[in-house]
Amino acid sequence: MSRFLHVRLGRTWLGLPAEEVDEISALPEVTPLPGGPPYLAGAVAVDGRLVTVLDPVDAWSLGRDDAPARRLVRLADATDPLALVAAEVRGVVEGGEVVDEALTGHDDLRQRTQSVRRCDGLLTWVLAPGALRSWILELPS
Repeated sequence: MSRFLHVRLGRTWLGLPAEEVDEISALPEVTPLPGGPPYLAGAVAVDGRLVTVLDPVDAWSLGRDDAPARRLVRLADATDPLALVAAEVRGVVEGGEVVDEALTGHDDLRQRTQSVRRCDGLLTWVLAPGALRSWILELPS
C-alpha cells in the first residue's frame, strides 16, 4: 500500500498519492482570473512562479460545505504548476481499513479510486496513481 495525503475537498475525504503532492500550505490570497470556468479559483505566486489554483468541488460533485477552504495543496509537476484548495488536510497516511460494502453514487470518483478506506473513522476515497492529474485535465474549459 502506498502512502497518501488525507485531504478533504468539500464534504468528501480523498487520499491523494503522496508522491503527486509537492507542498501543503495555508491558503494565501488567491488572485481571481476573470472569465475562467467556475472551478478556477485564480492564481497565486509561489517561489516566484505562477500557480493555477483550482476549486473543483462542484465540478467533481464532492459536496460543497459551509467551511471555507483553508489549505493550498500544490501538486508535484514542474511543467504545469497546479494547486487545489482544500478545507482540511490530516497528513500522510499509510493503510487504513478497506471498506468492502457497496458504495452508491460518486460513479466518476469510483472509477478513479484505488480503494475506499476508513481512516480515523472517516470514509476516504484513495485515488489511483495518475488519477488526480487526469481528472483535472478532464475538467470542462
